[in-house]
Amino acid sequence: MAMLPIYLFVLFFLQPHIHFALCKKHDTHFFDICPPSRCNDSGPEIRYPYRLDSSPESCGVPGMVLTCSEEGDTVLTLPNFGTTVVQVINYQLFGYVTVRLGNSWPSCLLQNRTMMNLTTLLYSPMTTPISLITCPKMLTLNNDRDSLTGPVSCLSSPDKYIYVVSAYESMDVIPFGCMMLENGINILCRSYADVKFDKSISWEVIVDDFLVRRLVTLEWIETNITKKCLQCEKNGKRCGYDLTRNEAFCKPHDLNVRAISAATSVIFLLILAIPAALFYLSRKADKERETRLKIERFLVSYRITKPTRYTFKEVKKITKHFKHKLGQGGFGSVYKGELPNGLPVAIKMLEQSKGAGEEFINEVVTIGRIHHVNIVRL
Repeated sequence: MAMLPIYLFVLFFLQPHIHFALCKKHDTHFFDICPPSRCNDSGPEIRYPYRLDSSPESCGVPGMVLTCSEEGDTVLTLPNFGTTVVQVINYQLFGYVTVRLGNSWPSCLLQNRTMMNLTTLLYSPMTTPISLITCPKMLTLNNDRDSLTGPVSCLSSPDKYIYVVSAYESMDVIPFGCMMLENGINILCRSYADVKFDKSISWEVIVDDFLVRRLVTLEWIETNITKKCLQCEKNGKRCGYDLTRNEAFCKPHDLNVRAISAATSVIFLLILAIPAALFYLSRKADKERETRLKIERFLVSYRITKPTRYTFKEVKKITKHFKHKLGQGGFGSVYKGELPNGLPVAIKMLEQSKGAGEEFINEVVTIGRIHHVNIVRL
């Protein structure tokens, strides 16, 4: 029982490491059941906080669910707004998804502007303010006039042409003969953080991406989970989710994962090995203590014969470090020795016995009672 406090101390010392190892083991398990995936080879990678509808619910944030269409498109369904096809998912910069609006949207997006409010509990759309101007004839535009583009075919007619102007521009850019039709309209737009251009994006590209290519970007509304995931991704790590703790976590680099796995194995081996070792040492100590007690009782019982006691150091000197072996007895080897007075002796060393040395003690008692010319009392 003396070993128990030591074991408890070691267990207390290892407790935070055990907790850390268990958490990391659970974190690694998350990526086993929620591996990154794609709907097609060129499609965006799907990983936490997104998940496929075929994955367990714990693999993604509720509501951030994607599906794969029969054509291999990555589909995001927005409540009240229908399906969209995902083009880009940016897990690092602000956290956003760029989608292409589906067929449920009107062909002329500027005619039904109520549908442009894509704000949900999870997303906030990127927008840019515009003004619409009407001109009696088609304008000849040049590349230097980046703040004016058009005409918008679905709003124009043979006697009027509708153009889109950035609301940030001065009204001086409106050509002569044109009039302001509507001002301060917020249209959806896309992010260009993931697009590499040699020059700045033109106003024409920004407008056409919405009206023609129908691309819009939805930013994640920041929560404790998405905020931690963004920081995690910026640091070059992967984000995951712990259902038991209800919080996001960062996946360390592969090297650290291997180190953590090794550390976890070592800790669990220690947890198993320490009590086993303590039990073995305790049993061994009990046996040795029991043997010493029996020897002491033997010496007390036969004190009338006045047996001489020698230390192990003295026995080594008598046998010259057990140099000459005479033979093998029932419980151990027999060695030649010589007492300080020159008397030659044979010394038996207990090496193996049953019953905690009782047989050996009985043999000593028997020899001690024998009277023989070759047996002398020490």
